[in-house]
Amino acid sequence: MWHNLRTLWEYRYLVLTFIERDIKARYRQTTVGIGWAVIQPLLMTGIFTIIFSKFLHVSTHGIPYPLFSFIALSSWTFLSRSLTSGSIALTSNQGLISKVYFPRDVLPIATVASLFVDFGISSLLIPPLLFIYHLPLTWHLVFLPLVLAIQVLLAISFALLASSAVIVFRDLVYVIPFLVQIGLYASPIVYSVKNLQPQYQAYFYLNPITGVVEGFRSILLYQEIPNLTYLSISLAFALILFIITYHGFKRVEQYLADVI
Repeated sequence: MWHNLRTLWEYRYLVLTFIERDIKARYRQTTVGIGWAVIQPLLMTGIFTIIFSKFLHVSTHGIPYPLFSFIALSSWTFLSRSLTSGSIALTSNQGLISKVYFPRDVLPIATVASLFVDFGISSLLIPPLLFIYHLPLTWHLVFLPLVLAIQVLLAISFALLASSAVIVFRDLVYVIPFLVQIGLYASPIVYSVKNLQPQYQAYFYLNPITGVVEGFRSILLYQEIPNLTYLSISLAFALILFIITYHGFKRVEQYLADVI
């Protein structure tokens, strides 16, 4: 595995090339361009605020719902798109794969990296929103790199899993968007885990996305140390999933050019 990762590092400039290509292709011929990285989560935030705050009165424990949901939606959009876009990272490049040799994991990793650029751009709105709602940035930001690292590791694992699984089971391309819709409501994106009965909260933290989203909220909204026990669960899950999916991807890679 370490040998494969070193090889991947040697192809880092190719990764950067694919990142640039993906970003340009995503926003080609659009008027707003990369501004959609901000507009999309803002639109979703507006819709969810109307539905879950105005109509359903979902409790956010004193945090304005637009801010509460925007932070979660930015993270969710990055993770879910890593899964959906990662699922076609190989099949959409079959011509390149059949003609040129390079480590195939470059493709899903570049996909995730390009989506992380979108996530970073949308996250630029968070400090102004915190200022508007009179919420300060505190020393708890020291925990932010840990949460970000877990999120990125999960995203890469999702992309590796989806891209290799689709090679074996092509129908998964149509199943994954359905799973994403389920995941949106199975994860605390539009609601808080704190709204659940205490006996059920622990089960929700078995979902690794829960630790990430609630970690962001704890740090940025509640100015508190994220629950390190639950964050550790997310980290352990992300590490195990990455190891499994990376080995699985490398096994599929051996006969990729023949089946793609």
